[in-house]
Amino acid sequence: MKNSYYLVSCLTPKLKIGDPIANGEMILNLIFENSDCSILLFPELSLTGYTCQDLFFQEELLTKASEVLADIALATSSLDSLIVLGLPVAFKNKLYNVAAFIQRGKILGLVPKTHIPNYGEFYERRWFSSGKDITNEIFENKDFSCPFGVDLLFKDEDVIIAAEICEDLWTINKPSSKAVLSGANIILNPSASNELLTKKEYRRELVKHQSSEGYTAYLYCSSSTDESSQDLVFSGHSLIANNGKVLNETIYPRPNTCIKAILDLQENKYNRLHQSTFENVEGGYRYISCEVKPLGNKSLIDTEEILSWLKKYDYQVSPLPFVPKNEALRKERCQDILNLQAQGLATRIRNTGIKNLVIGISGGLDSTLALLACHEASKLVDGVKIIGYTMPSTGNTTSLTYNNSLKLMEALKVETHQVEIKDIVETHLKQISHPGSYQGEGDITYENAQARMRTYILMDAANLNNALVIGTGDLSELALGWCTYNGDHMSMYGLNSSIPKTLVKYIIETYAL
Repeated sequence: MKNSYYLVSCLTPKLKIGDPIANGEMILNLIFENSDCSILLFPELSLTGYTCQDLFFQEELLTKASEVLADIALATSSLDSLIVLGLPVAFKNKLYNVAAFIQRGKILGLVPKTHIPNYGEFYERRWFSSGKDITNEIFENKDFSCPFGVDLLFKDEDVIIAAEICEDLWTINKPSSKAVLSGANIILNPSASNELLTKKEYRRELVKHQSSEGYTAYLYCSSSTDESSQDLVFSGHSLIANNGKVLNETIYPRPNTCIKAILDLQENKYNRLHQSTFENVEGGYRYISCEVKPLGNKSLIDTEEILSWLKKYDYQVSPLPFVPKNEALRKERCQDILNLQAQGLATRIRNTGIKNLVIGISGGLDSTLALLACHEASKLVDGVKIIGYTMPSTGNTTSLTYNNSLKLMEALKVETHQVEIKDIVETHLKQISHPGSYQGEGDITYENAQARMRTYILMDAANLNNALVIGTGDLSELALGWCTYNGDHMSMYGLNSSIPKTLVKYIIETYAL
């Protein structure tokens, strides 16, 4: 199968303020230690440090940063990884805070920061200019030459990468939003975000939201505690998110920490195709060719190998994706679902003018939930009558579920009917030349005859009572085909049809409390 998985990373190197040579050595060490990654993202101004202040005006610092960048490119010429790090550059008599893209010995491009903060604890405009108007430019100095501007996207066959820097994420006019509309599916953010009380929660939500809104991967890599000063504390808060889900995260990491995560870009592609309001907008970008190696550096990969990689990097696939782990949130969601069911049914009752509801009660979870929703709907519309049918079949219905169905209908004051279907089903089976008894595994005629008989009874009972048949099948059953065609998949109103099986018992538990 085609390999749509990519191993990416955020790296937090030990830092010496104002010393590009020392910082370059530490960055190089981390690069080689983690060269299995498709993408290696370092913090904002990682070659010099973010808190250099007026040292940014020193020619020596700028020159050394440029030289070290070129040295890193040369030293990594044998590696396939795409490397992104930060440094200050002077261009046409202005200073810019840029993200540099490096691969296989070449500096592919420089992307300048668009939004320069100058409020609260920030006074970055003292040193840096906004790169918002820089397009179609080439940066040249004695060390290297490369495209320069906010109009750069880095493109492989299935990967389009954009960069924005720190504050760019915190504004309403995010560069990444425009880039996503032009096809970007991975956003890289080298950052130097200081820490304040509750700021990490807000930062996390920003990353999650941008990732979710754009159906994109988002890597946010922030400066380490080595940037901390008498005025500011930095936490090294780094996050890797995809489609609104945080895959990996660290805060206050040890020096020279690397966090990794596996991205499934096929998921992003599916979401964009599925969401018909997602539109591509030509943004006037220059597309810079690069190669982003897939997981294991293989374009084709088998299922077993993917599984081994996912286990290695603890790629989380929830066995209960629709069930929140947090108990309070789970209860709130369950209450909301039951309310939605009841409100939807109440509207159908009002629109049809039919106030009688026929429902089959087996004593199982699905029919219990449907009956509870009918009961709640009856509180919203006057005159609703619920008519319950339990239809046991000797040898196939347990005493537990049978007794549960009777107790439940009694507790909710439901008009109760019992119809034993064993003889009816046997007669029907014999009429079609079936032995009338279960013939062992694969006897779908016998298994489905009971479901069809129950639906047959319910439909006729609805006609008799001028009622709606309320379906009890859940989303999982309907999606997987785990129900009988022309049997329990049919109803006049499928009350549970949008609820996955895994949530059903939790909704009932919540109602019982």
